[in-house]
Amino acid sequence: MLIDPGNAEKSELVARVSRRGPGQMPRLATNRVDKKAVEILRRWIADMLFFAECDVLVAVTSPSLDLSLIHI
Repeated sequence: MLIDPGNAEKSELVARVSRRGPGQMPRLATNRVDKKAVEILRRWIADMLFFAECDVLVAVTSPSLDLSLIHI
């Protein structure tokens, strides 16, 4: 599963950002894992709550997640 709400360790997104080699993200121009980015993704996924109503999934994240750590 690309993102397993509440379970970062089972989320493919975290796995791909955490490794280098085949299947890594981002695919180009990097040879090091961005540990800050991995931690932000882990916390974001861990804080997710999903509600299935009328066949629609709505993601809600915790207000405690500090997105100011992201540097673009």
